[in-house]
Amino acid sequence: YMKRQRVLVEEPHIQSMAALVLLIEDLQLTQLNEYLVFKETFFSKFDTLTCFWCGKENLQIETSDIDVLATIDHKKVVSQGGDLMNEENCLVSCFRCNNNRKDLDFEEYKKRKHK
Repeated sequence: YMKRQRVLVEEPHIQSMAALVLLIEDLQLTQLNEYLVFKETFFSKFDTLTCFWCGKENLQIETSDIDVLATIDHKKVVSQGGDLMNEENCLVSCFRCNNNRKDLDFEEYKKRKHK
């Protein structure tokens, strides 16, 4: 097994690389599909989608209008170890608030929003 792994890294054969790319793409599609199901389930639990940060109401899941686009924001940012698909780590956010928060800590952004 170690020899095979070393061959893939040090001397990749074109067929090995193609198989690896297909495996990665398949994994990414599986994760994407899991997230899309999670997102649909998460949003379906709310009668009305309201931004946690600014209070904007009647957000929509599927729209090209970013002024009313609902997104999932994560209390503990995913890039800092937060769980992508744990409802306890998720809240409804409008696109603008989620985009403005970027990777800011939850409490830090909360302070900035409520000044």
